[in-house]
Amino acid sequence: MGWTSTARVSPDGHSAPSSHRRLASTALRPRRATGRAGLRPGTDRVQLAARSATGAQLVTAPQDAAPQDPAPQDPARKFDASRAGEYEQQSRIALAGYEACHELAACMLAAALGPGRAARILVAGAGGGAREIVTAAALEPRWRFTAVDPSEPMLALAVARLKEKDLDERTEVLRGTVADLPEDEAFDAATLIGVLHHLAGDEAKRAILRDIARRLAPDAPLILAGNHQAYANQPLLLAAWGERWRQQGAGPDEVEAKRAKILQGADPPPSEQAVADLLREGGFGPPLRFFSSLFWGAWIARRAPDAP
Repeated sequence: MGWTSTARVSPDGHSAPSSHRRLASTALRPRRATGRAGLRPGTDRVQLAARSATGAQLVTAPQDAAPQDPAPQDPARKFDASRAGEYEQQSRIALAGYEACHELAACMLAAALGPGRAARILVAGAGGGAREIVTAAALEPRWRFTAVDPSEPMLALAVARLKEKDLDERTEVLRGTVADLPEDEAFDAATLIGVLHHLAGDEAKRAILRDIARRLAPDAPLILAGNHQAYANQPLLLAAWGERWRQQGAGPDEVEAKRAKILQGADPPPSEQAVADLLREGGFGPPLRFFSSLFWGAWIARRAPDAP
């Protein structure tokens, strides 16, 4: 396959002793691609290289040799260094039940895959605190993860958290998009948490779902979570969301600024039916909702037999 990493999980899903895998630093290093399967010709592989005392590389990802400036709605620009630094703390306020959602996501995947089974999990949009991985890894020691995110600052935070939790050998971290992964991957499951409402327009939402479906094994489960109602159409929910910030110490001006930001800076599916339609068009079966918090919902769906 077109992706390599020398920091891998052992066959039984358990990590090596932490003294053999503690990482000293992170750096981005460009290297010319060698034309291996799954990489585009003329592409540089940018290594988010977390190195051990022996120089072992943790992660790799392909990027264009001369990357173009992202479009204004590109999540890689949206989650710049300033926003990345505050992301996880603010997510815990914005989403009441943050921990419960991630724990239940791991429970739902385990129920779908089978208790205690070894599995490879694709985590799309994994930057920031890597909460999906940290939570699931603690509950399922035989799972290993491939984490993908286009934002360099968000991935740097994720790598730091994975090192802190001694999860670096169970996780491969790739700077890029799901579409950059080779299509001959066959992950056992995937998660897409807190991503869809940051993508502008239905086509971008369908595209990432299709890209995930193409890299899943038949009937593999997907956890999808995010906001799914038009904010302006639910004034009471929007007011309650603002009250949550106030109750956590935000002043009136800060609450108003956050309300304006969410109204202008996100594009959630307008209804739960819209979520189901996007999943169907993206190659998945009917979703089952297992969590809800104001605008936020979380669902599990399986890759459809006729996925494109």
